[in-house]
Amino acid sequence: MKMKYLAVCCDSNLDIEAVKRQHPDAVLHVVNTSDSEAQIDDEIDMVLLDYLHSSLKLAFVGGDQAKKLAEGYGATWIRETTTTTEDLLRYWKTPTDEDERLLRDSGPLKPL
Repeated sequence: MKMKYLAVCCDSNLDIEAVKRQHPDAVLHVVNTSDSEAQIDDEIDMVLLDYLHSSLKLAFVGGDQAKKLAEGYGATWIRETTTTTEDLLRYWKTPTDEDERLLRDSGPLKPL
């Protein structure tokens, strides 16, 4: 199963073009932070439903609201700094336990 990449952006200055160049299939979802907490949670839940049966590297990008959401969803928080874009790309390149399991479970490579 191919890994999917999703960043939920909350008042972030993420360089969307740079991210898309590195990960053309990545999904960058921008949340309207002026919405109520319940509206934001519903919106994120709907986005996550699309990835219910996928291996997903999820990050919340931004300030305090992104941190709170990341904690609530058990996801990674990428703090809003001058290196936010690089930090997100570095996180997506870092292997996770799930990546290791997928490699292990795929078995040995077969010759052509």
